[in-house]
Amino acid sequence: MNFLGMSIAFFVGILIGTINYRISIIFIKKKPDVLAYANIVHQAVAIIFLLIVYFAGPLTPFDRFYLLIGAVIGITVMIVFTTVKLLKITSSAKPEKKEIQKSDNKEDTKNGGKI
Repeated sequence: MNFLGMSIAFFVGILIGTINYRISIIFIKKKPDVLAYANIVHQAVAIIFLLIVYFAGPLTPFDRFYLLIGAVIGITVMIVFTTVKLLKITSSAKPEKKEIQKSDNKEDTKNGGKI
């Protein structure tokens, strides 16, 4: 019976991870420079989900421990999977080329001839 509860929590954790992935995609399409804010949303959604599992656990016929284990594993699996996918998406975009100014080995007259 506990395995069933753990499996349900696992699949709901995968669903939550998928929602987080969709949130990241929305952030990437609208404003890729604020993608870091998506991480805050991810953490908030995951914490709210775990709190719901923790407090709703006694209301179910399943043991709270197994529910939490399933939820944590489900979220973790999706975080790893979606992080790899997001890295592929963001790294495939062409980064802007910034010119790096290299200093010529000329003497600086303000510092007494030392660079």
